[in-house]
Amino acid sequence: MDMNDVTPLIEASKEIIPQVYEDGLQPAVKEVGKSLQTITKLVNVALAPLSAIVWGYDKIKEFIIPALEKRLKNVPPEKIITPDAMIAGPVLESLRYTGHVEELRTLYANLLASAMNSDTSQEAHPAFTEIIKQLSADEAKILSNLKIYKAHPVINVRNYDDNTYFYYLRDFSTIGYEFNCKNPELISTYLRNLERLGLIIISYQANTISSYDSLINHPQVNQVKKTITDLHKTVNIEQGYFAFTELGKQFFWTVVSNKSKIESA
Repeated sequence: MDMNDVTPLIEASKEIIPQVYEDGLQPAVKEVGKSLQTITKLVNVALAPLSAIVWGYDKIKEFIIPALEKRLKNVPPEKIITPDAMIAGPVLESLRYTGHVEELRTLYANLLASAMNSDTSQEAHPAFTEIIKQLSADEAKILSNLKIYKAHPVINVRNYDDNTYFYYLRDFSTIGYEFNCKNPELISTYLRNLERLGLIIISYQANTISSYDSLINHPQVNQVKKTITDLHKTVNIEQGYFAFTELGKQFFWTVVSNKSKIESA
């Protein structure tokens, strides 16, 4: 095609395209723009509280100094030492983002206090900071309330049909309700995370727990059993337990509890 033939088309398009935008596309573009502005405002509103949640050094110091004074008040002065930077650094950095969560900041303060006591500093493993980072507030609450030398009952609830099993409830425990967790129905997730971190072991092998009645007759379990029977299937319950590992015990003594090993029994 000759360029002389194309030129009139180009000139015409210069007039047509702006008119199409004005008459047709512009309202749609304006609506999209309004929508984006609304989303931006909502995002800003949703993120605004984070500016108050993220702690600066002054806020961390305001919390950590009294917390350490409380935890080290009975430690002889000559045994109070400078904590290993591998522990103190990550602890202080982590407090910037979790200091507003009481259950977690308590664990960080306990760990730092252990690292500052020459009698316990060797038990303050650098990995403990990373473990705390991966805990929820409910999981920290669970660890704080458990008996360290006791096995705790758990159950699986499943159906049974022609040698085929389907699990409706895994690793159920009532401790989420007993310890007033914010989301007690997530106890299975909590326990699996604690196991993943190496703090507990979950087993369905032989154990010495005498009664599972409180678990088997719990409302949440009863609802699951009803669901299974309504499907005309047989309810099958597996009985197990969870308990602290050796790493979990060391974590408990160093991070969770301010008591000695004997007092924690």
